[in-house]
Amino acid sequence: MAGNFTRDLTIRQLRALSTVHEAGSITSAANRLNLTQPAVTLQLRNLQTLAGLPLIQRTGDGMALTDAGAHVLTLVERVEAALKDCEQSLDMIAGRSGGRVALGAVSTAKYFVPFAIAAFSRRFPKIEVTLRIGNREEIRDALRGYDLDIAVMGRPPADVEVEMKPLGRHPHFIIAAPDHRLARRRHVSPPELANETFITREQGSGTRMLMQQYFERVGLEPKLGMAMDSNET
Repeated sequence: MAGNFTRDLTIRQLRALSTVHEAGSITSAANRLNLTQPAVTLQLRNLQTLAGLPLIQRTGDGMALTDAGAHVLTLVERVEAALKDCEQSLDMIAGRSGGRVALGAVSTAKYFVPFAIAAFSRRFPKIEVTLRIGNREEIRDALRGYDLDIAVMGRPPADVEVEMKPLGRHPHFIIAAPDHRLARRRHVSPPELANETFITREQGSGTRMLMQQYFERVGLEPKLGMAMDSNET
């Protein structure tokens, strides 16, 4: 990138790149930003001039980021998160609000997290809490994109820099129908599971990942009957 990139770039230029990426075209991006198409094009051209590299290119499916554009998009997400934090801090200093906390939780935690939020809100009524439920991959992506302040999950993602605080144990069990031949057994050896058919969570969920790791460790290839995207199902 050119040496004057960070010195001369503007929020408008960064938002133009981000919005074109989200909208897929300059026309749609202009509508979202309440700007003219030439204005959005000019912002992109100036940003690319500062970067010294093409950041976006036209494809058959619309406008797509180049590798350099993807790096700049990461900067946009960090800048927007910093601006939001600053806005919240100013609101708190001025007494206009008690701040906001964006909380994410993997779906297996959704039975416990609402009670924790209720207790927190009783203690800090001016703080607005939003909750997002998803599988492990979705919550990890939201953390990486700075959409969440806090996430409740089985284990922290290895590719996102976070501060971890244990909340408690989260044991996992294999369950079966009451009349299953192994249902009353307190201990089941891995070979006894070899011919069983399993119902499991979807790919990307923490439960599915732990199950796969267990069977890899004991050297078994489980037979999967179907995958479900919720514990209730």
